[in-house]
Amino acid sequence: MESESQIQQKCIQWFQYTYPELWRDGMLYHNANEGIRPGGQGRRIKREGLRKGVADLCLSVPRKGYGALYIEMKKPGGRISPAQEEWGANAIKHGNLWVVCYSFEEFEKVVTDYLSTD
Repeated sequence: MESESQIQQKCIQWFQYTYPELWRDGMLYHNANEGIRPGGQGRRIKREGLRKGVADLCLSVPRKGYGALYIEMKKPGGRISPAQEEWGANAIKHGNLWVVCYSFEEFEKVVTDYLSTD
């Protein structure tokens, strides 16, 4: 079974190839808010704006009435934390689309649908 990181890397590679201009312009990016920070680094990055529960990826392109698309990546069987659920609800409340993808195929469909002009 692929790890969450492996799935996300596959998604990024596909996006780079499929939407090179959006990639080049930096419109899809990873919010690196996971992991343990040694020493006082954790306190420092919280003061700099780190927020618990923020989605893994942001596609910062308005479409279909949404301001942006936020994607939380999980491996199959993975679970959303309460902080992630709360953050996602707040993202939606403020006019964004928030989705959870458990596979490359889900990511591909969500992004393709979001960026389509239909």
